[in-house]
Amino acid sequence: YKVSVEGITANKIEVIKSVRQLKGLGLKESKDFVDTIVGKEEIFEDFDQANELYNSYSQVGLKVTLTEIV
Repeated sequence: YKVSVEGITANKIEVIKSVRQLKGLGLKESKDFVDTIVGKEEIFEDFDQANELYNSYSQVGLKVTLTEIV
């Protein structure tokens, strides 16, 4: 399964704050993460792991897609 980040759907500052809480990062690290996350993909063999990341990213205001790799 592939989780792809396509964009930011919420206020960027709010997304940075949410990522900071979700990942336990500092402010600069969270900003850097959000600035570079668009266009990135993560591959998982397990659907549950992919779905968990998909849900986490969606909740913090990132536009993500979850697709099955055939």
